[in-house]
Amino acid sequence: MIKRTAIITLLILASGIATRLAADPAPPPNNILAQKLVDDFTAKYLRLITMGIHAKRPNSSEYVIVAHTKRANIGNKSESEDTDAMTSGKPFGPEPLEGGQYNVILALHDVAAKTIGALVLHVKPAVTPGSDGKAAALRLSTQIRDDLAGKIPSEDKLFVEADAGVPQKIFAQKLAEDEAAKHPEVNIVGFHVNPPNSADNIIIAASNSRKVGKKSSPDDVEVITTGKPAVDKRVERSLTDVGLPLKDAQGTIIGMVVMEVKFSYTKDEKVALKRAQQILSEIEKQVPTKDKLFETAKTREL
Repeated sequence: MIKRTAIITLLILASGIATRLAADPAPPPNNILAQKLVDDFTAKYLRLITMGIHAKRPNSSEYVIVAHTKRANIGNKSESEDTDAMTSGKPFGPEPLEGGQYNVILALHDVAAKTIGALVLHVKPAVTPGSDGKAAALRLSTQIRDDLAGKIPSEDKLFVEADAGVPQKIFAQKLAEDEAAKHPEVNIVGFHVNPPNSADNIIIAASNSRKVGKKSSPDDVEVITTGKPAVDKRVERSLTDVGLPLKDAQGTIIGMVVMEVKFSYTKDEKVALKRAQQILSEIEKQVPTKDKLFETAKTREL
């Protein structure tokens, strides 16, 4: 009788487990670029605990979670805090959580600095006793958001299949990376350009992608408006910062290219300027128009 009762109990338990599994299936693979970015960034940033991208799916007017570290959250509707951060451009939080973590919500941008959704992050910044944890959380979250923007050509690209071979960089970003790799005497190559339909001049591409999305300084804009190069010797960083006007095939100034020439190559400002002008010449041959900079690049790399 005891054995029979035990067998019946096990069968009931097994039946219950099977019912729960059937009612709560594993979340779908979600094989889109947005999810790949979430997975990649969660692995890249050790102090990023969870990450969620809120956006409108194609042919939908409703904002939902389209990608998340915890995939069971995908499909949940965005809340007022998410949409407020998106529409106002102001961050929500940092809101303290347990275990030294913070909840931060930021407007999500594409590479052209256009707001395309919201980014919800749980981060655990490195803080020392007496330091401002909220400020550290906001700095880390903003760094992650700006880095992410450089990987999103446009809103619709969030929903392309991650392994479909669809380009995932704009041409300017590929060009910046290629030129920096080709010229080890240069530390960084960056493009300052006004994105389409934008009055703001920003860094649209840089071999250090964390700089992408930042607004150009007045000194940067002056190079574009005057057409005159700017050379700044940065002894503390052992390099010479060179800013040059970028021209299209018609000779029209369409932005600026910034290069950091290493002291290991030369400490002479004139030599650094000449080298930067030579590299600029290589770049301009590949940029017939401003629109070319924003075309998707023929590469699968993120």
